Amino acid sequence: MPSRLDIALVFKVSTRARHDKEVRQMKRMVLSLITCIALGITGAAPGFTQDWPVFRHDPEHTGYSTSTAPTTNNVLWSYETGDQVFSSPAVADGKVFVGLYTNYVYCLSASQGTLIWSYETGEPIFSSPAVADGKVYIGSDDGNVYCLDALQGTLIWSSQAGDAVYSSPAVADGKVFVGSWDGKVYCFDASQGTLLWSYQTGEWVRSSPAVADGKLFVGSDDGKVYCLDASQGTLLWSYQTGSGVFSSPAVADGKMYVGSNDGNVYCLDALQGTLLWSYQTGDEVFSSPAVADGKMYVGSLNGKVYCLNASNGTLVWSYQAGEWREWVEPSPAVADGKVFVGSDDGKVYCLDALQGTLLWSYQTGDRVYSSPAVADGKVFVGSYDGKVYCFGSEGDAADTALLAYPQPFSHSRHTSMTFSGPSVPNGKIEIYNLAGELVVTLEEKYGASELSWDGANQKGVRVAPGIYVVHIAGGTIVKIAVIK
Repeated sequence: MPSRLDIALVFKVSTRARHDKEVRQMKRMVLSLITCIALGITGAAPGFTQDWPVFRHDPEHTGYSTSTAPTTNNVLWSYETGDQVFSSPAVADGKVFVGLYTNYVYCLSASQGTLIWSYETGEPIFSSPAVADGKVYIGSDDGNVYCLDALQGTLIWSSQAGDAVYSSPAVADGKVFVGSWDGKVYCFDASQGTLLWSYQTGEWVRSSPAVADGKLFVGSDDGKVYCLDASQGTLLWSYQTGSGVFSSPAVADGKMYVGSNDGNVYCLDALQGTLLWSYQTGDEVFSSPAVADGKMYVGSLNGKVYCLNASNGTLVWSYQAGEWREWVEPSPAVADGKVFVGSDDGKVYCLDALQGTLLWSYQTGDRVYSSPAVADGKVFVGSYDGKVYCFGSEGDAADTALLAYPQPFSHSRHTSMTFSGPSVPNGKIEIYNLAGELVVTLEEKYGASELSWDGANQKGVRVAPGIYVVHIAGGTIVKIAVIK
């Protein structure tokens, strides 16, 4: 059960409701939320925002989200980047972050697909972003790992990793972990970018590290999977597969899952590195496994998506994506009983997670090597046609989230909380306490995409720690602001 209410959730309220009725509804929803937290209930509820902030969703690389997911291939928006998109999107705080072959990192509005900011690195980007604590971490073929401000896209630090960084960073316990083509795994301080340790494998490291229980798991093109102490970088164990390991490990329930270029998917004991089972797909496995509800999902270069029993590796189902040998290199995302994955045939597929039947597909303009991200009921993915796509239900485009940074807010550590999103109607935001009393009104007469609150009421007096309801005047969005 959480020790404090450091939460950021979005609720949608009908614009037809009377203002006082809206406030009462807000209060009831917040009180219900508090009750759920007090009871230790962790299941997601409709309307709660779930992000996909790192490659494969979380540090363990489960590839699983509790978000709802679209039932059709309806495209809410697509954004033309100008060149191939190999990087997989990260979604956090209403923004989509992705790396581009044009050397840029883009930040897009998750609701509208408009460009918020961009940052240029020195070479193309194949790495996928990781977003944590208001920062964006990403690698580049120029050999640097970059840390950018998530709100403005300004450089906080960059650190050299010896060679091209194809690997996607993992962030945990104040550290950034990433692999490099020089064969090393690097650990940087997340705040300053100083090198804490590095570990030399036998070949280049394209695999992206997973972090779980103080351990780091990563593959290398030397054919081994390594388990390192995440604090010190010392070797705990390694396991030799039959070929290079481009796939990124996933860790769940004491087991580590990974694919190999020898065609096998391996399941190892995460503590000792002993083999529990393996499954031969018949072709190389670049795809990284997803693990959900006792099943493991992965793609193969034979064009198939596999669902295996996560405990014993037996086949549950397989699905042929496109024609034979249309590679399934991207990694599956699992959410809402569905499996989302791209393919070399240029399609994005949505499969039934239980039976493997096709629910829908969408034809992009070129190959799809980007791995889908599922967040807040939407699916985000890039394509070699140069576009980033957002799939969702028809009404989702109007449900524009109001973003707050930082969240939670602390009087001792921050000077203001910035709310950003599309243009605020009439340039006005109202903030209420749980008694339904108006605390402060923020106004910008020309309309604004950002308004800031310094944590004070209308008289300039700092408000007490607690939960506050943020409402766009005349809008449909209510946000919970937390002050510690």
